[in-house]
Amino acid sequence: MPFLTVAGGQLEYELIDLTPPWLREPQAVLFHHGIGTDMGIWASWLPALAARFRLVRFSMRGFGGSSPPPPDFAWTLDSFSDDLLALADALGIERFHLIAESFGGTVSLNAALARPERVNSLTLLSTPHRGASVMPVAAWPALTASAEGMRQWSQEMMNGRFTDTSLTPAARRWFQGVQEQTSPEVLRRLASLISRTDLTPLLPRLRAPALLMSGDASPYVGVEQIVALHKLLPASRVQIFPDARHGIAFSHPAQCARAFTCFVAGLSGPSNPEEKS
Repeated sequence: MPFLTVAGGQLEYELIDLTPPWLREPQAVLFHHGIGTDMGIWASWLPALAARFRLVRFSMRGFGGSSPPPPDFAWTLDSFSDDLLALADALGIERFHLIAESFGGTVSLNAALARPERVNSLTLLSTPHRGASVMPVAAWPALTASAEGMRQWSQEMMNGRFTDTSLTPAARRWFQGVQEQTSPEVLRRLASLISRTDLTPLLPRLRAPALLMSGDASPYVGVEQIVALHKLLPASRVQIFPDARHGIAFSHPAQCARAFTCFVAGLSGPSNPEEKS
């Protein structure tokens, strides 16, 4: 897996370009995962999108094969947004669609506010824009103090992300195994960042088309929070999945990827890859 050197560390990433040679300048999609997982969360999305888009996925600092943040790291949304934009720069991708879940969606909103000229669209899954509304986050710092607390956190997260039948046993084992590797220090720092984040006053100026997706039974980012975000974004639409919890990016990849392709196809302007003449 290649790595990109960024301030204070490295990001693991993957660029997948399986678009056919007769497509002229296929558009790019950048994926950003949330807390407790890594870029592998997008694996089942790739076959559905690879024939139409250049795909970039990466692991956020402190997750997967990416470096943990150094001691002097600024735990801000801007720092995480800078990583995303640095990766796009390194790969020569000027404009892109963003697909992101949970905290990754919050980072993506921040990136789109900072560099609106670079974002073609936002597809946000189970994404909070106001951290104080994600009530369980307040309890996370106390849980990081012991191994037992981290085990409790991981089990609670599995229950909040997925129903008993939403994953195959193998997929469940993989996700839980990755989640259990979460650093207590990273979790504590991210909990603090989420708790003090509120993008509410900034979002009405965001003009990028946005698709907001959520399960109807997420205990972390409920439907009412998605509706509140929808009201703040002038060019957004909402899709709710029944009988689904917080982890729809992993539990409902085919449905979410199909919703994304329909969303992009409906955008005005040159939204789809063009055939070479």
